[in-house]
Amino acid sequence: MNKIIQFFINRPVWGNAGIVIVLMFGLFTVLNMKKSFFPELEPKTIFVSVTFPGASPTEMELGITIKIEQAVKGLDGIDEINSTSTENFTQVAITANEDTDIDELLSDVENTVSSISGFPKSIEPPIVTKQKTGGMGSVVAFVGISARNPNGDITNLTDMASQVENELLNSKEITQIKKTGFPDKEISIEMREQDLLRYNISMQEVSSAISSKNVDITTGIIRGTMEDLNIRSNNRSSDPNKIKTIVVRTTPAGDNITVGDVANVKLTYSEGSQQAKFNGKPAVSFQIEKTMDQDISKITDALYDYRDKFNKNNPEYEFNIFYEFNSLLDDRIDLLTRNGIMGLILVLLFLGLFLNLKLSAWVAFGIPFSFLGMFILGAAYGITINMISLFGMILVVGILVDDGIVIAENIYTHFEKGKPAHKAALDGTMEVIKPVFSSVLTTIVAFSMLLFIEGMEMMREMAFVVIACLLFSLFEAFIILPSHLGHKTVLSEKKSSNVSYFLGSGLMVSGLIVIYVATGLISETNSYGLLLLPFTLIVLGATLFITGFIKSPMENKVREGADRMIKYIRDHWFKSAVENIVGSKRKWFYFTFFIPMFFTITAFILVGNGVIGATFFPNIEPDFFTIETAYKPGESKTKTEKFINRATQILIEENNRIINETGDTLLTYYSSNVGASMNIGQSGNHTGMVQVFYNGEGKNTPVDTLMNRIIRRINSSEEGQLAENTYVGGFNRFGKEIAIGLTAQKENDLLRAKNELKQRMGEIEGVINIKDNMPPGKNEVDIKIRPEAEIFGLTESSILAQIRGGFFGTESQRVIVETDEIKIWVRFPLEDRNSLFDLKNMKIKTPQGTAIPLKNICDFNMSRAPETLKRLDGQRIITVDAECTDPDQVAKINTKIEESILEDMFKSYPNLSSVEQGQSKRQKKAQASMSGIVPIGLVIMFIIITLHFNSLSSAFLIMLVIPSGIAGAIIGHGLIGIPVSILSMFGIVALIGVLVNDAIVYLDRYNELLKQGQDVTTAAKGAAVSRFRPILLTSLTTVAGLLPIILETSMQAQFLIPVAVSIAFGVLFGTVFILVFYPSAILFWNRGRVAWRIIIHGEKIEEFSSVEPALKFEKNQNEFETK
Repeated sequence: MNKIIQFFINRPVWGNAGIVIVLMFGLFTVLNMKKSFFPELEPKTIFVSVTFPGASPTEMELGITIKIEQAVKGLDGIDEINSTSTENFTQVAITANEDTDIDELLSDVENTVSSISGFPKSIEPPIVTKQKTGGMGSVVAFVGISARNPNGDITNLTDMASQVENELLNSKEITQIKKTGFPDKEISIEMREQDLLRYNISMQEVSSAISSKNVDITTGIIRGTMEDLNIRSNNRSSDPNKIKTIVVRTTPAGDNITVGDVANVKLTYSEGSQQAKFNGKPAVSFQIEKTMDQDISKITDALYDYRDKFNKNNPEYEFNIFYEFNSLLDDRIDLLTRNGIMGLILVLLFLGLFLNLKLSAWVAFGIPFSFLGMFILGAAYGITINMISLFGMILVVGILVDDGIVIAENIYTHFEKGKPAHKAALDGTMEVIKPVFSSVLTTIVAFSMLLFIEGMEMMREMAFVVIACLLFSLFEAFIILPSHLGHKTVLSEKKSSNVSYFLGSGLMVSGLIVIYVATGLISETNSYGLLLLPFTLIVLGATLFITGFIKSPMENKVREGADRMIKYIRDHWFKSAVENIVGSKRKWFYFTFFIPMFFTITAFILVGNGVIGATFFPNIEPDFFTIETAYKPGESKTKTEKFINRATQILIEENNRIINETGDTLLTYYSSNVGASMNIGQSGNHTGMVQVFYNGEGKNTPVDTLMNRIIRRINSSEEGQLAENTYVGGFNRFGKEIAIGLTAQKENDLLRAKNELKQRMGEIEGVINIKDNMPPGKNEVDIKIRPEAEIFGLTESSILAQIRGGFFGTESQRVIVETDEIKIWVRFPLEDRNSLFDLKNMKIKTPQGTAIPLKNICDFNMSRAPETLKRLDGQRIITVDAECTDPDQVAKINTKIEESILEDMFKSYPNLSSVEQGQSKRQKKAQASMSGIVPIGLVIMFIIITLHFNSLSSAFLIMLVIPSGIAGAIIGHGLIGIPVSILSMFGIVALIGVLVNDAIVYLDRYNELLKQGQDVTTAAKGAAVSRFRPILLTSLTTVAGLLPIILETSMQAQFLIPVAVSIAFGVLFGTVFILVFYPSAILFWNRGRVAWRIIIHGEKIEEFSSVEPALKFEKNQNEFETK
């Protein structure tokens, strides 16, 4: 390594060539890198969907769902199987293990499902699909089309919506669209019962006539000598008037009985269709999503271009972009960029105070160099520009210069001893290369742990960014930095000034103005290519500022003042503090050694007692929220519409109240939907929601205020009190705060346990929005056939077939109209099947041709059947979830439910078991993986340190800094006022590597002083004084890089603050303990080694230093060389 470093010092052009290569490829990569809101995670879910018209949820479960589950459960690579059985439909979601090839599993599932025998005959073919997008992380925008006229024709609106969908999908950028509020068209053949009886025609006969005569079929090919001709019959039509003319039967007299003679034919919409509105006007909404290969910014640009074009050409309609994540991403990129630049400026400021500016500039050059190198590796890894990768860059800003600081400071020290610049660069680098390499390597190992933690996979990009940056920082610190510091002009102090104070100040002010203007341009720039302008201005501004500073007398004055200050603090206050803590006459270190331990215990007690809150995921304001309701399944759509209208009225009134009180306008758009809900998890005419989009950035009124006011008024309103469930809140990407899955072998036990759990959870203070995913279901009429039906020659199956044909209907066929598939249904009109009276008086045809009222041969009983049946890994499951008014209490409440409520219920219901869901499931998954990977990571770090110091006990001594640093991170959360969360844990894992760095540098210096002949006490104190400046500087730069994020008040930064707080406060407290209390730890450890030698080995110890591993290793090495 010595020869390599010397080669680059003697030939700096080689280092410059490396810089050019990294800059060139790095810039090319970053300019072509895709953007996404969150890291793109490969979808790992396969769906098996089956439709069985007319089947109940129980029929779907028994006849289809269970058969699919049993068939696929033996396939390799499956993590879990979730199934949902509803009326007419079932879906089985198969989640693959992380290391499973999803395409191979898809093929296995397709083959397995296709080989299942015993499905009911009337089902539609099973559809097996692979999830293409990554859920909410892949959502690009919510858009929609609405009629400008509130009373416009819904048919024209849906036709226009279909056109819009096709045009969007035909664009180059948009490939994934989900529709909501889009009513499905159908052709309804509404049979007139009296005419059926008059002509003695059954519904089945009408259905068969339509399916057999409304056809479009190719019957063959004429192979001619000149050309081939297709033989074709094209008699299919979707025109209701033409369908009316289809002949059902011809009488013996030759008269034709047509469909129109016995039925009314209408082109209408399916009865369960959703209804959507946007700002009170009829609308159709689209959820635009992206695949892993697509760029969110390009899709968003295409949406805005389409909006402008559509609104210009279609004055009767309006295309609206309700909410798009790219603008939010740009805002957060701007936020992170501004904070990153501010952090970089603070790092440069601290470097400039402790080192000369030219020296600090080359140290700071490692930051952009490492970033560009990281982008080169990132292109191969597959990262995107997103929230997490950008935060990783901010996180590592202060860490990147640590190795450069140690090397540059040591090179400068050798230069001050009178060595030539090139010799100082070589000797200074080689002297610290081992501790620097070990320090960076332990940091890489610490961040590598995050690559293997499950449950929060998106944080892996942050770890990759840090690791890649650290790898390139090593190259820059060992090769590039010494080659540029090996020049006298860089290392020598400037003695004279070329410009005056006035001119220097003018250049500095001008530079700051240029930088300020450039940072403002960043937020207004949408293209990476155009970003070159503001970054060029930043470089220009920095050059002006640096030139004004170093060319004027200011640099010498500032640095001389800073140097005098740091030396005074070090040689007086700090040195005295270390003397007092270690003890000169009395051995105080025996007691002060335990102070960090007491501090650590105190921090954990504060968390355990709830003084410092703890939760799985911090409370972060949602990007949008919903107002939802669910009545009893089967209840009238009118109730849902009344609730939606009332909720919309309350929303507008409360927003206006906030405007009058504070001047803040939170509400931007709102849309409503009858027939669907997002958080309640039900669909049908009994459900509905209002989706509220708002802008809370820079507002004094938090969105929680608006939501709480809406909750109070909804709960006190007549519509809210009549509803079975209401919900006001945001969508949580990481699951519900409180969620418990219950499974049991006995259905009745499961239902009773569900109700008891909901009741007892409601008794806990602060628990709100309690609901389950198994609503009571619709009321149903249970028909019992009387024995006298057989007198008329009627069987149970024939009676039920006629009832089904009239009330559910028979799907006669499907026709294609433009791009829509339309079903043709044969059944009674709605007005003849909307009451129990209609059912009882339905005429049942006998084989003899007579008609008998159904009530004459049947009995009727009322009951209620489930609407939805859920299963997890082959077991029936009901999930009860809730939210917490105080996020800091989530962990405590979950513990209370688990250890108190559930334990009692297990005693009452012996066959009951619970399954973790929501955030708790993620938490346990993350904790389980952390419990496995963190010890492995610590062992690897331990091995690295052991190899570096050639001592097992020295490695233990290094590891002593970790607990106090973790305690400092916890105390930091209490000081800032945020709870400890899983994001905090990620910061703590990363913190471990940073703390170990400083400890290695400290202990390495202590060993050097021992080798120079100092006694243990003097060396321990001397190492503290000697390493005061580099340790303090590396810690300050780490904290300075994170400080802007910690102080950020915008809601966009709340996601990142826990990680920053963990590292910054952990480093701050850890640095204090390393500099002030580490000498006590070294001396205490030394006395422990002495006692071990005396008690275990019976040795006589004359000097305490003789037991130190560094001296023993040096002694053994000298003896080996002598031999």
